[in-house]
Amino acid sequence: MRLITTAILCLVLLINIDAQEVISNAGNSFSNNNLEISWTLGETIIKTEQSSENQITQGFHQSKIVVTAIEANFQSICNINVFPNPTSDFLNLNFDKEVESNLRFSLINSEGRILVNKQIEAKQTQIKMHHYTTGIYFLQVRENNDVIKAFKIVKN
Repeated sequence: MRLITTAILCLVLLINIDAQEVISNAGNSFSNNNLEISWTLGETIIKTEQSSENQITQGFHQSKIVVTAIEANFQSICNINVFPNPTSDFLNLNFDKEVESNLRFSLINSEGRILVNKQIEAKQTQIKMHHYTTGIYFLQVRENNDVIKAFKIVKN
Protein backbone atom coordinates (compact mmCIF):
# COMPACT_ATOMS: atom_id res chain seq x y z
CA MET A 1 0.00 0.00 0.00
CA ARG A 2 2.85 2.37 0.85
CA LEU A 3 4.47 1.75 -2.57
CA ILE A 4 1.22 2.53 -4.40
CA THR A 5 0.74 5.75 -2.40
CA THR A 6 4.30 6.86 -3.17
CA ALA A 7 3.85 6.07 -6.88
CA ILE A 8 0.58 8.04 -7.07
CA LEU A 9 2.14 10.98 -5.23
CA CYS A 10 5.10 11.02 -7.67
CA LEU A 11 2.77 10.93 -10.69
CA VAL A 12 0.67 13.80 -9.32
CA LEU A 13 3.78 15.90 -8.71
CA LEU A 14 5.19 15.18 -12.19
CA ILE A 15 1.92 16.05 -13.91
CA ASN A 16 1.59 19.37 -12.07
CA ILE A 17 5.15 20.53 -12.71
CA ASP A 18 5.23 22.84 -15.74
CA ALA A 19 8.21 25.07 -15.04
CA GLN A 20 10.82 26.36 -17.42
CA GLU A 21 14.01 24.38 -16.90
CA VAL A 22 17.48 25.45 -17.95
CA ILE A 23 20.63 23.53 -17.14
CA SER A 24 23.47 25.85 -18.03
CA ASN A 25 27.11 26.67 -17.24
CA ALA A 26 26.72 30.43 -17.75
CA GLY A 27 24.36 32.97 -19.22
CA ASN A 28 23.07 36.51 -19.22
CA SER A 29 20.38 38.75 -20.63
CA PHE A 30 20.58 42.21 -22.20
CA SER A 31 17.69 44.42 -23.30
CA ASN A 32 16.78 47.87 -24.54
CA ASN A 33 13.50 49.46 -25.71
CA ASN A 34 13.28 47.38 -28.90
CA LEU A 35 15.06 44.10 -28.26
CA GLU A 36 15.92 41.52 -25.63
CA ILE A 37 18.75 39.04 -26.07
CA SER A 38 19.41 36.13 -23.74
CA TRP A 39 22.17 33.55 -23.98
CA THR A 40 23.26 30.46 -22.14
CA LEU A 41 26.22 28.10 -22.34
CA GLY A 42 25.79 24.38 -21.96
CA GLU A 43 22.00 24.31 -22.01
CA THR A 44 20.68 20.79 -22.53
CA ILE A 45 16.87 21.12 -22.53
CA ILE A 46 14.94 22.37 -25.59
CA LYS A 47 11.29 23.42 -25.65
CA THR A 48 9.10 25.63 -27.87
CA GLU A 49 5.83 27.23 -26.85
CA GLN A 50 3.68 29.16 -29.29
CA SER A 51 0.34 30.86 -29.65
CA SER A 52 -1.32 32.50 -32.64
CA GLU A 53 0.66 35.70 -32.01
CA ASN A 54 3.92 34.70 -30.31
CA GLN A 55 6.54 31.99 -30.27
CA ILE A 56 9.03 31.42 -27.49
CA THR A 57 11.89 28.97 -27.87
CA GLN A 58 14.38 27.88 -25.25
CA GLY A 59 17.26 25.73 -26.24
CA PHE A 60 20.74 25.66 -27.65
CA HIS A 61 22.04 28.99 -28.81
CA GLN A 62 25.51 27.67 -29.68
CA SER A 63 27.05 24.29 -28.94
CA LYS A 64 30.53 25.81 -28.87
CA ILE A 65 31.30 29.51 -28.94
CA VAL A 66 34.72 31.06 -29.42
CA VAL A 67 34.92 34.84 -29.76
CA THR A 68 38.18 36.56 -30.52
CA ALA A 69 36.88 39.87 -31.91
CA ILE A 70 33.51 41.21 -32.93
CA GLU A 71 33.27 43.96 -35.51
CA ALA A 72 30.48 46.53 -35.26
CA ASN A 73 28.09 47.34 -38.13
CA PHE A 74 29.96 50.57 -38.84
CA GLN A 75 33.62 51.33 -39.33
CA SER A 76 35.52 51.80 -36.13
CA ILE A 77 36.97 55.25 -35.59
CA CYS A 78 40.44 53.67 -35.45
CA ASN A 79 42.27 50.36 -35.23
CA ILE A 80 42.33 48.82 -31.75
CA ASN A 81 44.97 46.34 -30.58
CA VAL A 82 44.87 44.35 -27.34
CA PHE A 83 47.96 42.47 -26.15
CA PRO A 84 49.37 40.26 -24.72
CA ASN A 85 46.66 37.66 -25.01
CA PRO A 86 46.86 35.34 -23.06
CA THR A 87 48.01 37.58 -20.22
CA SER A 88 48.89 37.25 -16.56
CA ASP A 89 49.75 40.74 -15.24
CA PHE A 90 48.69 43.54 -17.58
CA LEU A 91 46.60 43.99 -20.70
CA ASN A 92 47.52 46.77 -23.12
CA LEU A 93 44.78 48.54 -25.09
CA ASN A 94 46.29 50.55 -27.96
CA PHE A 95 44.71 52.79 -30.60
CA ASP A 96 46.39 53.74 -33.88
CA LYS A 97 45.51 57.45 -33.41
CA GLU A 98 44.67 59.81 -30.60
CA VAL A 99 41.40 59.18 -28.79
CA GLU A 100 39.04 62.09 -29.51
CA SER A 101 35.56 60.72 -28.89
CA ASN A 102 33.61 59.38 -25.93
CA LEU A 103 35.26 55.93 -25.60
CA ARG A 104 34.99 53.57 -22.64
CA PHE A 105 36.19 50.05 -22.00
CA SER A 106 34.51 47.35 -19.92
CA LEU A 107 36.19 44.22 -18.62
CA ILE A 108 33.57 41.49 -18.11
CA ASN A 109 34.05 38.08 -16.48
CA SER A 110 32.65 34.81 -17.85
CA GLU A 111 29.52 35.17 -15.70
CA GLY A 112 28.68 38.51 -17.36
CA ARG A 113 29.69 40.65 -14.36
CA ILE A 114 31.32 44.00 -15.24
CA LEU A 115 34.61 44.20 -13.34
CA VAL A 116 35.95 47.48 -14.75
CA ASN A 117 34.17 50.23 -16.66
CA LYS A 118 36.40 53.23 -17.39
CA GLN A 119 36.76 56.16 -19.75
CA ILE A 120 39.58 55.82 -22.30
CA GLU A 121 41.60 59.02 -22.24
CA ALA A 122 44.86 58.11 -23.98
CA LYS A 123 46.15 56.35 -27.07
CA GLN A 124 47.55 53.63 -24.81
CA THR A 125 45.73 52.21 -21.78
CA GLN A 126 47.03 49.53 -19.45
CA ILE A 127 44.57 47.31 -17.58
CA LYS A 128 45.77 45.51 -14.43
CA MET A 129 44.90 41.80 -14.62
CA HIS A 130 47.13 40.26 -11.92
CA HIS A 131 44.45 40.33 -9.20
CA TYR A 132 41.84 38.45 -11.31
CA THR A 133 41.55 34.67 -11.26
CA THR A 134 42.60 32.47 -14.17
CA GLY A 135 39.87 32.23 -16.79
CA ILE A 136 38.12 33.84 -19.75
CA TYR A 137 37.24 37.55 -19.78
CA PHE A 138 35.67 39.83 -22.37
CA LEU A 139 36.90 43.33 -23.14
CA GLN A 140 34.42 45.67 -24.81
CA VAL A 141 35.31 49.04 -26.29
CA ARG A 142 32.28 51.34 -26.45
CA GLU A 143 31.48 54.67 -28.03
CA ASN A 144 28.34 56.32 -26.63
CA ASN A 145 27.10 52.94 -25.25
CA ASP A 146 27.56 51.18 -28.64
CA VAL A 147 30.08 48.34 -28.68
CA ILE A 148 32.57 49.10 -31.46
CA LYS A 149 34.87 46.16 -30.72
CA ALA A 150 34.98 43.22 -28.31
CA PHE A 151 37.78 40.81 -27.46
CA LYS A 152 38.03 37.46 -25.70
CA ILE A 153 40.83 37.66 -23.14
CA VAL A 154 42.53 34.61 -21.61
CA LYS A 155 43.96 35.22 -18.13
CA ASN A 156 46.70 32.79 -17.04
